[in-house]
Amino acid sequence: MNYLGYTYADMDQNLDEAEHLIQEALKLRPGDGHIMDSLGWVCFKKGLYDKSLDILEKAVSIVPNDPSILEHLGDLHQKLSNDEKALEFYQQAVKNGANNAVTRKIEQLKKH
Repeated sequence: MNYLGYTYADMDQNLDEAEHLIQEALKLRPGDGHIMDSLGWVCFKKGLYDKSLDILEKAVSIVPNDPSILEHLGDLHQKLSNDEKALEFYQQAVKNGANNAVTRKIEQLKKH
């Protein structure tokens, strides 16, 4: 359920269904930081930035070194025009093994 929900969110498709699937996954595994990340990402894609921030911060507190969660927090802060905070999360993501796409995001932020 989480995988399908996250895939929908990442593709900007079926966001309501994605949220439903992820909520169901959280019922089965409450407190799972990766599933919380998926829910936070759906909220981000829906434009629910305050809700996304709350959920992603909780996810990163549970799984502090996950590069995907850190990248998602970076993306959210960049969307909120908090470039300094975005840069901080992107750098943490790279330190924890994020891919080259995150490095490019860092380079773009530093150009601004």
